[in-house]
Amino acid sequence: MTDRQQSLEPEAEKHEQMREHVETIGEELASLERLAEDCEIPALERNAAQLRGVLRTVEMNLPPRTDRDEN
Repeated sequence: MTDRQQSLEPEAEKHEQMREHVETIGEELASLERLAEDCEIPALERNAAQLRGVLRTVEMNLPPRTDRDEN
């Protein structure tokens, strides 16, 4: 393993941790969206939709997974 590969491993691990947080936030956001709809609070529904857009942007900005990340 080269020095460059070793230095990238902690970075890849951080990216994977970010993906896990994004996934958790997505699950919590889905719950919030359902509650907002059930309570019929339009402002919260709009806020949840805005948060969903921000979450998508975060996902798009994460570096793509490498073969090593998936192992």
